Amino acid sequence: APGSQVDVHLYWSAGEDFAAPTGEFVFLHLRDSRGDIVAQDDFAAVFQLWRHAALRPLPGECVEEIRHLVLPAGLPAGPLALSVGLYHPGNGRRVKVLRTEAPALHRNAATWPGQLQVGP
Repeated sequence: APGSQVDVHLYWSAGEDFAAPTGEFVFLHLRDSRGDIVAQDDFAAVFQLWRHAALRPLPGECVEEIRHLVLPAGLPAGPLALSVGLYHPGNGRRVKVLRTEAPALHRNAATWPGQLQVGP
């Protein structure tokens, strides 16, 4: 509903070739049917999930992170797409997505079209 909080559960895992990010940020975008961002969250990248920059995750280890987005009070009813990606805060460039289980990619972001439905 407009004005409510949406909880987004992210699951991060590392492969054999994991290298700790070098300052990248994660972004979450909720977009309306026109593609406009209606809610977003930007935060420090995933290596922080392991609680210490010097710790190396085990390959295949999975860590859950829960983020909270608040929908604007005047948001009209309709579907919202969820996009998740990484970017370099110094220059704004997005990190290339090499693999995802998302049904779509949009500007180097894993995207789930129509993931949320805003009611009246």
